[in-house]
Amino acid sequence: MSISGLDLLNSILPKINLHIGHLSIDSVLDNSNFSKYNSHLQIQGPPGIGKTKLILGLATRSRFKSIQFNSKFYKNFEILLIDADGSLHPQLIKSSSISLLNQSNQTNSNLLNHLLNGIHLVRITNPSQLAFFFKNLSNWLIIHQNVKLIILDSITSHTRYVSMSINHRAIIAKIIKDALNLASSIYNCTIIVTSQLTSKSIPTNHSSNTVALIPPDFKSNSWSNSNLSTLSLMYDHLGNRKAIVILNQNSNKPHVFVTHFDINEIGIFEPIH
Repeated sequence: MSISGLDLLNSILPKINLHIGHLSIDSVLDNSNFSKYNSHLQIQGPPGIGKTKLILGLATRSRFKSIQFNSKFYKNFEILLIDADGSLHPQLIKSSSISLLNQSNQTNSNLLNHLLNGIHLVRITNPSQLAFFFKNLSNWLIIHQNVKLIILDSITSHTRYVSMSINHRAIIAKIIKDALNLASSIYNCTIIVTSQLTSKSIPTNHSSNTVALIPPDFKSNSWSNSNLSTLSLMYDHLGNRKAIVILNQNSNKPHVFVTHFDINEIGIFEPIH
């Protein structure tokens, strides 16, 4: 049996220390290939479901856990948040971090500053900025070599406009795809992106019973060259928040896991029933 160079590299790289804050989801991701570097995760859901809360908690928890490790490798673990949706305000990141440290009985201001210094926020406000930043992402990562987690919120921001031509959208999609795949394969970054879903229910295999508001150029199998996992957030028939995790979605036998979640001042968590 042959093994590719990328598979060999993944086998010797340590696990990336990702923590969403939901025990069951964290356990599923930790015991899958997603826990390795070079992984891709797409988080999708309708507006207001908790996507921003999830990635805020994921960023602050993952950064905090990396600081707690004794390993120098993990202490140098930093995160890039790309806010293309206008939802990731610096004060929200700080509030989530403060709540996390208070929950952990860690109120040292130096620790808070150390945590926040490892979370880089880039704000994107129009398609031109979107294309420019991703065309230069490789140069940015050369300067910020400790960044090993990239979160884009959201991949469809600034690309849903009626005025944008099909060719223009395809060009931007290729720029983003090339940049993210390069960040994953060359710089060993884990990639997480969010996208919106409608609330219209339709039956589909392994579905979240929702319709993705994603132009063809930005569908998961278009922007990711690697095995992709998805985390779909929605409301169930009782109005409770539900999450569907599909691991290795592009494979012939994806693993599907369904659970419920709720949100708090840090991010999301697993409710006790």
